[in-house]
Amino acid sequence: MAINKRKTKREVKKLLKSGMSKEDIYYELIDKYKNPIETRGIAYTKRIHRDIANVIRYIPSNERLKKYGLFNNLFLIPLLLWGAWYLLLGDFSRLFWPGIFAFIVGFKHTKYYFVFVATGILVICQGFAMSLYAYQDHFSGSSIFLVLLFYASFGTILIVFGIYMPRLLTPKYTFTDEIITTSDGKKKKKISFG
Repeated sequence: MAINKRKTKREVKKLLKSGMSKEDIYYELIDKYKNPIETRGIAYTKRIHRDIANVIRYIPSNERLKKYGLFNNLFLIPLLLWGAWYLLLGDFSRLFWPGIFAFIVGFKHTKYYFVFVATGILVICQGFAMSLYAYQDHFSGSSIFLVLLFYASFGTILIVFGIYMPRLLTPKYTFTDEIITTSDGKKKKKISFG
């Protein structure tokens, strides 16, 4: 029996709102899936533990949201303005990417922030291509430099956001060498969520 990730995610959000730490939530959910895990073997147990830890990891804690949520929300503003610009122009076919980006950032789906890194790399490549080939006849030397600078700056911002914001909001979990005893008397490695 694999875990129901959607149901587990709702449960984790509810427990985080009640003030529980991610570590306590992890051990509570492990205890919940204890009977199916013990009957299937070690490999299955490790997979369930990893799945539960990943569900918990990708939900930002209240402390992390208070500390870093503002930066995430500030990044949402240009995305919404970008979408609003296409709405004002009546160009509804171009609303797809601003909508996807705003959805990812607005709902803090840090698992998918790699999209910003990939987009940043494409933007930088497009800037180089435009400055070297496409608009060489239309721009003077200084204009080409400004085009390249704009695309390189915008691409770098996307890459930095896509790399660092997930690390700030939802850092990786690690199992430490410290052994703890759970409420049912079993010894387990201690987990730490950033």
